[in-house]
Amino acid sequence: MKYSKSSIQLDALIALKRKGRQSDVLDARLAFTDAESIRRYVAPLERRARVYPNHLPTQASGRWSTTDPPLVNFTKRTEYGPNGIRDIVVPDPGTIWVGWDWDGIEAVLAAILSGEESDLVHIRARHDLHTITGCHIFKLPLPPVLTKAGIYGREGEAWRRDTGWSATDWRRDAAKTARYALGYSLEASAILEARGAMDIVAAIASATGPSTKQATQRLIAIGSDYLHSRPRLVAWKARVMTQCAETGLSRTFLGRVRRLYGDRRDKMKQGLNHQAQGAVADMMNLTILAVLGAYPDATLVVNRHDGCEIAVPAGLDIDLVPFVERTWDVAGTSHMFSASYHRVEAVACGR
Repeated sequence: MKYSKSSIQLDALIALKRKGRQSDVLDARLAFTDAESIRRYVAPLERRARVYPNHLPTQASGRWSTTDPPLVNFTKRTEYGPNGIRDIVVPDPGTIWVGWDWDGIEAVLAAILSGEESDLVHIRARHDLHTITGCHIFKLPLPPVLTKAGIYGREGEAWRRDTGWSATDWRRDAAKTARYALGYSLEASAILEARGAMDIVAAIASATGPSTKQATQRLIAIGSDYLHSRPRLVAWKARVMTQCAETGLSRTFLGRVRRLYGDRRDKMKQGLNHQAQGAVADMMNLTILAVLGAYPDATLVVNRHDGCEIAVPAGLDIDLVPFVERTWDVAGTSHMFSASYHRVEAVACGR
């Protein structure tokens, strides 16, 4: 893969920002780059009152992409700033968008497929996995109520006071980073490659006082603790990666086979990704088909991998829950996957 000189420079600037470097020049340069990225997406839309994106379900992973415009890339925030552009495309008058996002579904699927009971018991009860994982890693007592509402509500006040915990606590962020970053790796150092990892390093350094180098080693140790606390998950990943490297094939729990290419390491990574990421793509495709089949007046707006938006007439009474939270047979057991739902209203647009 080739990188331009400008992209290397930008990566270096983002890394400095994540490490907590304070500089007006740095902030201005990143703000300019942020604006440029927005302009690149927005400029082609300036003379268009409506957009008609192309939906391309052609990726090997099973995920969809969109072009003209690339709606999947329209985010609520950018990599290095809050200026997301998702809201610049809105429903037509008389139409609303309804959508859902599955809650951490890839990590949940990995726990189910591996039989990692330490996670499954909390998944079944819809507990806040990231806070619980953070408590285990940092040797803290568990809160009296393990749901997110309980932890950050009145029932968790005393526990938050005693532990110094907050909704934006770096320890929860570190646990969340470990869970997602190590989902497709057996090496603790892979946690440093996750988005937001350097923010966690800066928070560790700020909260506990060590140097950036010591804080980085602390984050790697957090990743190591996470892996050691989940032996079934680690064993499952090792087994899947070895099988994929030997056969060159990977199959989702729904039966879709992906042929793997590249060297042994490439096949291992692609094959493990396919087990959860590819399975979520299968589930999303089937769910979209079911919703559109049940509501003929509904149309697809965008498939965002683990979330989706559907356009429907404003007066239509649509219930997504039976489709989104249906029961799936995974590894011989039945499971439902929780989701959060949202609604986007049409807005008056002047010319």
